Amino acid sequence: MGTNANPTGTPGSSGSSDPPSAASESQPAIDRQTMERICRAKWDLEGMIDCVADLMVQVDNDGVVKRCNLAFANLADRPFQQLIGLKIGELLAAAGLLAAGKCGKHCREFSHPASGRVYCCTAYPVTDQQGELRGRVLTFQEITQQLAAARRLERKNEELAGAYEELKHSHARLLQQEKLAAIGQLAAGVAHEINNPVGFVTSNLGTLAKYLGKTKAFFEQQQQLLDRVAGAPERDQAAELRQQYQIDFVLSDAHDLLRECLEGVERVKLIVQNLKNFSRVDQARFCSADINRCLEETLAIAWNELKYKAEVVKHYGELPPTWCHPQQLNQVFLNLLINAAQAIEKRGKITIRTWHKNGAIMVTITDTGRGIAPEHLSRLFEPFFTTKAVGQGTGLGLSIAYDIVVKQHGGEVTASSAPGVGATFRVRLPVRGEKDSGDSTGGRGGSGQGGAHE
Repeated sequence: MGTNANPTGTPGSSGSSDPPSAASESQPAIDRQTMERICRAKWDLEGMIDCVADLMVQVDNDGVVKRCNLAFANLADRPFQQLIGLKIGELLAAAGLLAAGKCGKHCREFSHPASGRVYCCTAYPVTDQQGELRGRVLTFQEITQQLAAARRLERKNEELAGAYEELKHSHARLLQQEKLAAIGQLAAGVAHEINNPVGFVTSNLGTLAKYLGKTKAFFEQQQQLLDRVAGAPERDQAAELRQQYQIDFVLSDAHDLLRECLEGVERVKLIVQNLKNFSRVDQARFCSADINRCLEETLAIAWNELKYKAEVVKHYGELPPTWCHPQQLNQVFLNLLINAAQAIEKRGKITIRTWHKNGAIMVTITDTGRGIAPEHLSRLFEPFFTTKAVGQGTGLGLSIAYDIVVKQHGGEVTASSAPGVGATFRVRLPVRGEKDSGDSTGGRGGSGQGGAHE
């Protein structure tokens, strides 16, 4: 090995610590022609090895370098004489090669910081004719390009996997949003259909109340007339009939019944109006809205789910109107309120707070439920993640809420909790006008998930 560094010009002597030796007295003499053929063969073999681009080193059983090829000498930038006889660790240090871990079952990876190259080292045993181990040949194959290509491929695979996951999540969110839109349209249609009969029931009850008033006035005037013109027996008989049919009670109770019916119809009208406001099919675009009103409308829709599980405490601050999508925010608040109710096992309390701070509207919804485990907090807004039993949740509610608040409105939604104490969800919405929204159909992209609840 290493013919270019031969200081004497003798074939095959430069890269080896075993120069050709003369025949001893006990050995038969080798003629000159045979010696030349042996030297030429050795020269050809080492010349062939020097043509190999891989680094090659031969060491004995003690790890002492016996030979190395030209590629290794060039990397070390030293003549062969300074490399032969070194320990393998000293040789690697002289060449600037640093161990970088394993690159295979029987291979080790070495880096060369000076050139930025990376090599894969493989060891091959060298045995004598009796099969005894005499040392090893180490080859260092450069894998810089292969490693870079593998890393590029790995990055591409990660990007592809990320794109696939995002596509899957977007598809799921789109299906969920289409379902919600369909439910909104159905709710608006039902509200419209309910509104018609409620209208004429209200009108008829109002008319019936007037009729009852006239009937009551008639009986009062009739009694006055009887008192003036009828004799005592007729008055007594009329009084007995009036008492027998409980006319006074019927007139009084009928008035109360009509009043309660009218109150019930007004409540139905309010529910229908809240249902229409919640669905807001006519407001599929961004507009200026009052967040406190959005919360009230959502509470009216969710009340049947909440009233059996929790006392709802409201602390509304004065909020400026903001440019937003009310229907989407109603869906966010509905998801948070339903989650809060479901986290309460028996009966508890849900507290809603709103305030204005540093150009943003802050909304917190706090429950006294079982709380959220610390290992789950960082995954709450991941699509399909749920802590509920199988069949009780899709894992999309909070993901959709996060998408609406962060991506559609440029805000933040965060959660804080302690197990057994309860949880607080905080929504931060920047106060914006129409000119700040960029367009009238959607909001700006925003920052990611924020920190813990303040």
